[in-house]
Amino acid sequence: MALDPFSEPALALGMRSAALEGDSTGALALYHEVVERLAHEIGETPSGALSALAARIRAGTWQRPGTRQSDLDRPLIGRREAHAQLFARLDRYPREGPACLVIVGDAGSGRTRLLAACTERLALAGATVATARLLVSDHDAPWSTLRALMRGGLQLAPGLTGTDHVGLRVLAGIVPELAERVAPLDTHDVAQVSDALASCVGAVAAENPLAILIDDAQWADGSTLAALRAVWSCEQRAALALVLTLERGAELSVELRALVGSVGREIPGEVVRLEPLTPDDIAALTETMAPWCAGKGERERLARRVGQESGGNPFLAVTLLHELGQSTSLRQGLVEWPPAGGTLDSSLPIAVSEVVRSAVAARVARLDEDSTAVLRAASIAGEVLDPAVLSEVSGLLRTRVDVALDRLERERFVVFEGGRYRFTGRLIAAVIERECMQAGGRRRLRERYIAALASRDDIDSQLLRAGLLASERLPEAFDAAVRVAERALALGAQRTATNAMRTAERAAAGDAERLGLLEELRRRASPAGVAAQ
Repeated sequence: MALDPFSEPALALGMRSAALEGDSTGALALYHEVVERLAHEIGETPSGALSALAARIRAGTWQRPGTRQSDLDRPLIGRREAHAQLFARLDRYPREGPACLVIVGDAGSGRTRLLAACTERLALAGATVATARLLVSDHDAPWSTLRALMRGGLQLAPGLTGTDHVGLRVLAGIVPELAERVAPLDTHDVAQVSDALASCVGAVAAENPLAILIDDAQWADGSTLAALRAVWSCEQRAALALVLTLERGAELSVELRALVGSVGREIPGEVVRLEPLTPDDIAALTETMAPWCAGKGERERLARRVGQESGGNPFLAVTLLHELGQSTSLRQGLVEWPPAGGTLDSSLPIAVSEVVRSAVAARVARLDEDSTAVLRAASIAGEVLDPAVLSEVSGLLRTRVDVALDRLERERFVVFEGGRYRFTGRLIAAVIERECMQAGGRRRLRERYIAALASRDDIDSQLLRAGLLASERLPEAFDAAVRVAERALALGAQRTATNAMRTAERAAAGDAERLGLLEELRRRASPAGVAAQ
């Protein structure tokens, strides 16, 4: 702008940079300064695109609600190259046509934060954005990802009504919310639904650039993934961006492997991998978040300890440093080296050491009684948190459970997306279950869940119940798990069937007769068995 004070690309870049830093006022001040200069010096007005950018910044609808000022939303450290690689590709969208970007990382590595940053940038650039955060239970439900995307912004997108009329009716047969606007057409033809989705995406993108973002895409259903791959492979000029996050090491479906494998070949795009924080990253993070740590030597010892305790996992490192800033008792002895031993013996993605467990538990200790009770009950509940079941298990009135969930959402223990509550991270739930209640309390909650879920007929509830029966080593656990596996096989829900069989194997406790029955189930679940059926 020093070289050309009327350069709109430069002005737009300055406005976007200020807005993304949280300075919307500065962004708008820059805009108005140039508008006044244009009018005064050359009698011109800014372009429609620049005025639209100013309107989006002023409205603030591109921002994630309620998270920008969070205590835990710390300055980004250790992700500069990965973010630069991803954002450089986003900046070329939509000029270069369709693109697919894949973010791969461990739990707590910052995948969701990076996806949120992509969402903000795309929305700020004027794209129509549809988002979905998936759960394990979504994997076996056909078109569950399509429904989540519709609820996550696609059903309200400008241009949706340009979808082929029959295609819109087909989509209404899958998405109940659309059925309120157009007569639904029930169909089990995968190709017909895929064509309807392609028509929908094309119509929306013709009106405005379209970005679809899916968090934890390893749980997406195969039908939606195959349809998305077909759309992104066939389109050559449409302004489409598809951004996915994947957990490193997750078992990928055939459809997801095909989609990821086509990135950079059939579909322009990139795969970005989030590696653990390096010692230098941890040192920079420590310097930023631990101003109470006096002296270079002490900060270096603390950084080494944080690195060892967190394993380079950003979530754990930030959680630990944040809690150390709140609790002087946790600081005592922390900077001594070598660190004390002891890690959780569970199969978490990374080892969670004693001091990090204490840090998460310290966050729980600051909650009120109702919120703590709901949080403890929720930690037993699997991934989806049902307020009605939580009320029954915790013994609290539903109104008190709702108030507690609001508090837990504000404190970032849980999040409400797609019409349901879930934990912000599985690591949090695991630590709460093991550290924030005694063995007797865990057992009582499991027994209440077993009773509460007995009358529920959905397969996810029955799978959770079988798992709780197995955890308590109750005799009916094996039969309950086998019933879920058989039902899942009949429905074609392969992943659910596999999980149920693992639960049955644990409940069999080495019994030869039961293991024989289980082996027969596994043969039925194998590709050869499925083909024979």
